[in-house]
Amino acid sequence: MSDNHEINAVPDKTKSRLEDRQHTDYQAYMQQLVDWLLNVGKKPDKAQGYSNYTVKTAVYQIDKFHRFI
Repeated sequence: MSDNHEINAVPDKTKSRLEDRQHTDYQAYMQQLVDWLLNVGKKPDKAQGYSNYTVKTAVYQIDKFHRFI
């Protein structure tokens, strides 16, 4: 796992809308996504990931989309 303690995988807007079980599942899903983006996402064949800033932006946009749908 990577050092991603500064990336909030589940923003407060989403957390407030989820029940405990849903939050646990969503947290696990988003954490796996964050780990993959940081470690492998940019160039999977070379195991090169994106920067923290890029991943933070992507997580925000993905979470915003999930709230929309």
